[in-house]
Amino acid sequence: MKYFITGSTGYIGNELTKKLLTCSYPVHLLVRSEAKAASLQHSLVKVFTGNITDYGAVERAMAGCSNVFHLAALAKSGEKRRASFDEINIGGTGNVLKAALTLGVKWVVFTSSAGVLKLSGELESILEESGYSEKYFEDFIRTKATADRLCAEYVKKGLDIVIVLPSRFMVRESSAKVMR
Repeated sequence: MKYFITGSTGYIGNELTKKLLTCSYPVHLLVRSEAKAASLQHSLVKVFTGNITDYGAVERAMAGCSNVFHLAALAKSGEKRRASFDEINIGGTGNVLKAALTLGVKWVVFTSSAGVLKLSGELESILEESGYSEKYFEDFIRTKATADRLCAEYVKKGLDIVIVLPSRFMVRESSAKVMR
C-alpha cells in the first residue's frame, strides 16, 4: 500500500505521516513548502510541491497511491478573503476526490470538523445522528459542511470515503486529571 497525504505539515498530518513511516508504508506528500516538510524526509517519502487547488498537482502526487488521507484545509479565522475558504476547502477537496476516483484509489479518509453537526445544547448529546447544522457562523465550518456533501456525491459515484469529525475542544491539564 502507498498512501497520499495532504496536510502533512500540519500537526495531525505530520503525526500520521510519521506513524505510517514507522509501519514502513511509502507515502506521497503534497506540500506547499518543501522547507516545512523537511522533518519528514525519509527514504519512503516522496514530496511533491503544489497545492490542492491545482488539480494537476494533486493528480501527479496521488498517482500510484492506493489510499488517501486528505487533511489539508484553510482553518485560520483571520482570513480576510472569504473566497479562499471556498477555493481550498471545497475546491481543493473536489480536486482530491476527483483524482482519487480517476486514479482508482481504494479509499479516502477526509478530515472534516465536528462543528458541522447540530448543537443540541448539551455537549454529551452532539452525535453524528444529530445531523448537520443549518447555520454556520464561520467560513471554515460552512466550507467543511459543503465538502462533506461533496464527499457524499463521490460515494454515490463509487468512491469509498470515511469522514472524520474531530472537535476543536481543548482539554486543559486540570480537566484531564479529573477525567483520568
